[in-house]
Amino acid sequence: MMSYLLIFIFSLISCEIFIRFRLLFEFKSLFIRQKDLFSVLFSKILSDEEKEAKIYKLSISLFLSGLKCFLHLFLFISIFYALSIVSDTFISSILHPLGLILSILTFFLYIKIRKFFND
Repeated sequence: MMSYLLIFIFSLISCEIFIRFRLLFEFKSLFIRQKDLFSVLFSKILSDEEKEAKIYKLSISLFLSGLKCFLHLFLFISIFYALSIVSDTFISSILHPLGLILSILTFFLYIKIRKFFND
């Protein structure tokens, strides 16, 4: 029973991390910046000086965006690891079909309740 309570808490915390830090938007912007970088890199219209300046700016923004995503995922994994230390059966419980269903339902219910109170 303790493991399911920890799964519930982990699901709430991870859902809030995804919402607060806008992780999906960060990953999307990371891919967009990467695409822009490659389009500048293989552009035949831009001169070498223009390419150099744009590649420098895009590579810095790509690096910072990637670092943000890495740090947010590190936070997520750290919470997962901390909860697995608290309960020895946490990992096996969250990977069990019932644990997966509980975490998915927690995500959906939390998002619905959050939207209800924010509207």
